[in-house]
Amino acid sequence: MTIGFDIYGCYVRTPANNPKLASLLDRNFSLFRTDDGPDKTDGHFTIEFQRSKEKLPIHRKGEEAGVSIHYEPGNRTVTINHNDAVPAAFLMHWTEFLMHWEDKTKMHASAVVINDDGYIFAAPPNTGKTTTVMELLKQGHQFLSDDWVVVGSKGEAYCYPKNIRIFDYNLAYDPEWSVLLFENMAKPVQKWMKIRVLLKSALLTRFLPHRFLKYGVDAALSRPIREVDPRMIGTDPNSKPVDIAIAFWLERGEYASLSINRMDPEDFIDRVTYTYLYEWGEYYKWYFRQGMISEVSLPTFLNDDAQHVRDIVSKTLKNKRVMRVSIPTPTPPGELANEIVSYIQATKTGQSTTARAD
Repeated sequence: MTIGFDIYGCYVRTPANNPKLASLLDRNFSLFRTDDGPDKTDGHFTIEFQRSKEKLPIHRKGEEAGVSIHYEPGNRTVTINHNDAVPAAFLMHWTEFLMHWEDKTKMHASAVVINDDGYIFAAPPNTGKTTTVMELLKQGHQFLSDDWVVVGSKGEAYCYPKNIRIFDYNLAYDPEWSVLLFENMAKPVQKWMKIRVLLKSALLTRFLPHRFLKYGVDAALSRPIREVDPRMIGTDPNSKPVDIAIAFWLERGEYASLSINRMDPEDFIDRVTYTYLYEWGEYYKWYFRQGMISEVSLPTFLNDDAQHVRDIVSKTLKNKRVMRVSIPTPTPPGELANEIVSYIQATKTGQSTTARAD
């Protein structure tokens, strides 16, 4: 028996006898489950999994179990061969890395629906995408995505309903999330998260001179604390594509005040393209390593990922409003969300102020 997921024309399937992977995929992609579909995918780009007892070339530092990638261009199928001991989360990340559409791409961004329009929040890591979306969900707006959003060449955004990952910095600086997740233990948890954030920063910038020690500490302390179903916070995820009204680029720094201003679309496109490549950097490295040491057929479309992302995002944002949000470092999450909603309402009524210059 095969468990399948049809993610906007990218088909993912795994044998049911791989329960950890099947469970992880189902937790994150249940909206797309399509077990009753045909075995043949009728032109879908397909990702499937195959267990292997051979030694495979792609593995994480300190681990023996590995994976390998094989592409069959004739039937547009990528097979992820893997040893049994490979963690399901690692296979999940490979699945997301390999997802491909001709007329869509993933953007490293969070997104919500407000009054039937889509709003995208892109940013460098640890800037506040997730926090902004969580605040907007608490205000009653509808979830579209966290961390990654699928965008199409006609200017639309698609729901990518993975669980929201909550990190130490989310809990350290937003007491409401500590209360939601830890109830009576909220205060001590929040204090410990603040210590953890400061400790990590100190270790990585001052006290650990060796790069391998820094890598180990960063890997150990950068994992999410919890994963939260977005339905715990707001309404069910929006399952239909929505037209993008505004794409926001969030950036934190030593700004005098919180402001929202026009951004050059080409600058936005450059930044989201570089962010995409940065976020998947380790996986590109593994992919190119396999190409270097083996004769296995690889999905060569990955060689053109940067241009594909740039082309699709350029089409997505054609005639769209693109805005830069300059955020003073200590800005509370609620204040940022309120400012964004106020700006959206002002654009709807044609009352944008000078502080939110167009």
